[in-house]
Amino acid sequence: MNRLTIEQERDALYNAARRVGLDARITYMERKGDAHTYAEKLMLNSYRKGMPYKSSYLYCDALDTCFFFDHDGHACVSVSASWRNGAKDLGRPIREALTHIQNMLNAMTEEADQWLRGGRDERA
Repeated sequence: MNRLTIEQERDALYNAARRVGLDARITYMERKGDAHTYAEKLMLNSYRKGMPYKSSYLYCDALDTCFFFDHDGHACVSVSASWRNGAKDLGRPIREALTHIQNMLNAMTEEADQWLRGGRDERA
C-alpha cells in the first residue's frame, strides 16, 4: 500500500470519524513523550513525528482506543481496557464498541483508498 502524507492521514481520520458518528477531533503525536494513555503508548510501535490519530472511549467508561495509520499505511487501532466483574461496560456496550472499531477501521481504509486512487481533491 502506498503511503499517505500526514495531512492526508489527518483528513482520512477526520472523514472516517464523521462517517461512523464519532467526534472528529484529531490529535498529533509530535514526540514519543506525548503518549500518556496506554492506548497511546501501544501506538508508539508505529510512531512517526507528527502522526495524526483519533482517540475515543467509544461510549465506554473503561475502554481507550487510538485509531491511526501504521508505517505501511494500514488502518490500525490500539486498545487499552480494564474491567472488574459486574462493570457496566461489559456485555452489550463492549460488543457495540467492537462494532464501532470495525466500522472505523473500514471507513479509514476506504478514505485512504480514495486518496490513493486520486478520488480526493486536495483543496477539499
